Amino acid sequence: MIEASRYMRKGVVFVLSSLLLLSVFIFFTTAQSQPSHQSTSDKGSNFERTCIGDKCNLVVFSYDKYFQRNGEWEQIDENWYPCGDNFCTKNYYFNATADSNGLIKMNIGNRQFRQQISTFRNLNVTLSSPTISGSVLTYTDVIPNIDLKYQYLPHKLKEEIVIKQPIENLSREDLHTLFTLAGDSLFSLEEPFICDSGRKCAPINYTLSDNQVSLVIPWRFLTSETTVYPVTIDPSFTLDNASIIWNGVAGTWSDGDIISQFRTNNPATLLVGAISGGNTRGDIDWNLDLVPDTGNINNATLSLFFENLTAPNYINITNMEKNSSQWPDDLQGNINFNKDMGNGTIYSNYTPTFNASNLFINFTFNQQGLDAFKNSLSTTKRFSTGISSNLALSLSISGRDNANSSRRPTFIISYDFSAIEKGINNSLPNNPISSDQQIYIVGLNGQHYLGRFDKTTTKNNQTWAFNYVVSGESFINMSSLFNIVNVWQNSSLNYSQIVSQVENFINNTRIP
Repeated sequence: MIEASRYMRKGVVFVLSSLLLLSVFIFFTTAQSQPSHQSTSDKGSNFERTCIGDKCNLVVFSYDKYFQRNGEWEQIDENWYPCGDNFCTKNYYFNATADSNGLIKMNIGNRQFRQQISTFRNLNVTLSSPTISGSVLTYTDVIPNIDLKYQYLPHKLKEEIVIKQPIENLSREDLHTLFTLAGDSLFSLEEPFICDSGRKCAPINYTLSDNQVSLVIPWRFLTSETTVYPVTIDPSFTLDNASIIWNGVAGTWSDGDIISQFRTNNPATLLVGAISGGNTRGDIDWNLDLVPDTGNINNATLSLFFENLTAPNYINITNMEKNSSQWPDDLQGNINFNKDMGNGTIYSNYTPTFNASNLFINFTFNQQGLDAFKNSLSTTKRFSTGISSNLALSLSISGRDNANSSRRPTFIISYDFSAIEKGINNSLPNNPISSDQQIYIVGLNGQHYLGRFDKTTTKNNQTWAFNYVVSGESFINMSSLFNIVNVWQNSSLNYSQIVSQVENFINNTRIP
């Protein structure tokens, strides 16, 4: 009996000594540690993220900016370059080659899709070696005063037929353009359209068969007194969706005889406000599928590059009741689509007082816009904003397909990843929380452990240490020690999962 009591006393002394030693080490390292405010950055196919501590800025691009090859992210080069007797692009989601006869090949692995212009107005085209300007390849004067352009984009080959001057002896019957197609059906034809230099556009009727696409160019558009040359026809082929699913305009124009309601999908420039013979409003539909978890969002900003704006004017970024796919592309649908762009709740606005060109304007959302964005991010993953202005004045905004990638729309999200703090507060309301905390412990086996944690909290001689591991970081080699130091580390969780796990971890390890 005496022997048992002696061993019991020794056990108590040993445990108390261990706890005292442990508390000394924790106190010492707490007093000496300093916040690191470490800056980290990472990227994905369509975003860049920079964080200082748990405060982050995320920039979402219109198109994929990076491509992952062999585990590394490389920036996509959209430029054409000479390759032997042909012209090529680098290989990312696909690559393209073009020859002097205008044969365009789009390749994905060993699969290929080919297309080539055959005739324009029933005339055979004549092509010679093209010229290169960055991502744009141009065949000049394929017939007199008509150029053919191809622009390489990460998910799309944009095509433009440029009619530089009015066509002589024009009749209704011969306004057809024919392209021959071959190979695998890897790409789909976007809805083609025609635009003049006076900012008006109209859809183009077409027929698509297994081996050719025939465009019916609107005779009335080309011969209208309001049409301003050059005129551009766009029959582009797309691989799949970019970060921006749809950006374009809906509006009305008149040639003095009939009034046309139209929409234009993914032009290089969004022409908003006054156009020749009419007016337009704009819309951008963002695809949020690839946006990483953003924690507690503080600000959301739409950044647009204005090629030209006429003042005095106003620019409103507004709520959209529906997106481009929900409004039918017909007469009544386009009327309603245009109204939707201009009659919603204003998320952000800007009032220019002088004419300007070539400048970025950032539209930071108010609380209503921020709430709508958060809701889209957690539900539909599709977020739409209208762009409206004075319909008697003009705006030109660089669109998703602009040849200058730095001018394309971006979405900037500022947030703090305070999910750990929220989880701690849910379990231990108002308990002090430390950041960037360094902890040094000695285990009963004599092993020494040192680590810095994102967040720590202590209550009643218990300490909880939390570390969320992001890209470029590693797990700390430290385990929980009894219920005195409780270590939680994890990765690849969303905001709500972190909150829940941190709260449950404290509740399950807390000594009553």
